[in-house]
Amino acid sequence: MSATRRAITTAVATAAMTLAAACATGPSELHLFTIAKPALGGEALFHGMLLAKHGCVIVNQANGETTILFDPGVALTENRDGLRDARTGKTVHFRKLIRGGAADLRSGGRGWSVADIEGFFGVSIDGGCPTGNVMRLHDMQELEQ
Repeated sequence: MSATRRAITTAVATAAMTLAAACATGPSELHLFTIAKPALGGEALFHGMLLAKHGCVIVNQANGETTILFDPGVALTENRDGLRDARTGKTVHFRKLIRGGAADLRSGGRGWSVADIEGFFGVSIDGGCPTGNVMRLHDMQELEQ
């Protein structure tokens, strides 16, 4: 292999590793958005997979990645592989199918403005989390797979 080709191969490999590292989310870097006070609403049934991606707790839906707002008392598990709801005592894990009550607050950029969501629920959606789709999710339960 020529020196030029080796240098290009090394540069491409380094760029790929840097990109993979930038896309990966370490558990200590997660942004978990819990609302400031209990709220009514969100009674539609949600089925989906809870994910930790781009530093955010999200779900993937047909219209893209959705940032999730959780009720007070929901926190990362001790080993940061999922969430525990202190109110219900239930734990759900990332990359597992879950169900719960859901309310789409913003879908495809429509619905509540991000500023209205932040003001009403007492959160600040930051850290590069998706804002085109925002959902409140509560009463989560892990499904058998």
